[in-house]
This record gives sequence, structure tokens and C-alpha cells, in this order.
Amino acid sequence: MKLIVGLGNPGYKYENSWHNLGRKVVKCLARDLKCSFKRVENLESFIAKTEYKGEKVLLALPDRFMNLSGRAVRIISEKKNIQLCDMLIVFDDIDINFGAIKIKHGGASAGHRGVESIIERLGSSCFSRLRIGIKTQKSGDKKALLSDYVLSNLDSQERDKFKDISGNSIECIKIWITGGVKKAMNDFNKKIH
Repeated sequence: MKLIVGLGNPGYKYENSWHNLGRKVVKCLARDLKCSFKRVENLESFIAKTEYKGEKVLLALPDRFMNLSGRAVRIISEKKNIQLCDMLIVFDDIDINFGAIKIKHGGASAGHRGVESIIERLGSSCFSRLRIGIKTQKSGDKKALLSDYVLSNLDSQERDKFKDISGNSIECIKIWITGGVKKAMNDFNKKIH
């Protein structure tokens, strides 16, 4: 079984923020695969189950704030017996330009608190990640303003652009499901979005 986790903050207040783009991509994927989420108390997440080209797929939106995501991911992986190689975490990345996506396997958190939490709780960084670029002119260079930026909402033009980004992300995730991370990397990391 494949596990795809969309990181973000729960609640309407954060729904359209930059920090929730991973969560939004996984919601778009659920619509594309015609499945819906329901709250599963003992998994501390909203869960959608589906199948894609013969592969069983579990979509998860942790029902906790970003920097506490690791607890829910660990619970799901243990209760559903998910191997690290079958796990894809989808999240925003301030080091990648808005409009671009990158997929990879393993590596450090690069300061992303949600990914840090997952690495800490799993005791490993050997899972795949789909990074959604959120760097714009508005994000600036000042680290002190970073938290304000990631929690701010996309404007209408940025929300329109996100439609293309979510489409590319869904295509990338589908390739990851059926062909693995190397195939997805070859197909997507060299593309200019």
C-alpha cells in the first residue's frame, strides 16, 4: 500500500495559506481519484482510501499543526504497516520558485518543521518527498518574516497559477505510485514549470 501525506495546518483559517499547499495538492488528488476524506480518530488524520492502476493508495491529511505532523504519520505507518519506501510526503518549499515542483527520496528537512517532525518520529529520513515551490518576490530574503509569509494567503492570481501546479503535482504523484521515485524524478525534476 502507498501512503501519500499532505502537510499543512488544519482549520479554515489556514486553508488558503502558502504553508497548506501540500495539503491542497493531496485534496486535489483525492478529487481526481474520486475518493473522499473522513476523519479517522485513531489515526489522528483525515483519510481517503482508493486504488490507482492496481495499487492500493491511502491519502492522509494529519489533523494537527504542521510541526506536529510526525505523530500522525508514525501512527498511520505503524497501524497500516506502511514501509518507508511506500511513503510520499507532499509539502511547501520556500527554496523552490512558485510554479516548480521537485520530487526526491531521503535527505534532510532543510528546516521544514513538518518534515523535521516526521523524521524525528519515524527515526528515519528514507521516505519520498514532493516539494511544492512557494518562493516569490513577496517571500523576500529576511528569515524573520518567513513565518508571516508562509501563513499568509495566496492572492487570486497565485490561486489561478496553483491550478497548473496541482495538475503537474497529481501527474507526478501518479508516476510515483506506479513507477517509483526514480521514474518520477526523471520525468519531473528536469521540467521547467
